[in-house]
Amino acid sequence: MYLRKEKWRRVLKELLKEEKKHREDIGLSPKSAEWKVRIAKRLRETTTARNAWIAESLKMGRSSPATDAIREYSNLWGPFFTIQDFQESV
Repeated sequence: MYLRKEKWRRVLKELLKEEKKHREDIGLSPKSAEWKVRIAKRLRETTTARNAWIAESLKMGRSSPATDAIREYSNLWGPFFTIQDFQESV
């Protein structure tokens, strides 16, 4: 489990860099900030990171409302999923 979490942290760091964000920005931004949703969605698509870990790492609140909405809309809309869809569902 330790090695998986290290990989998740490394991927999170890379995604933060792509978004031009820093770890400090996580706590300063709203739970449903667009960039957080994009990162959460990418983490779900590219890693085995659990919903609870993603929500905690991005300070998105409880794992259920944040990451379940991402998963639900990703499954429903696939490539047509938008940030606006997510924000309207939360």
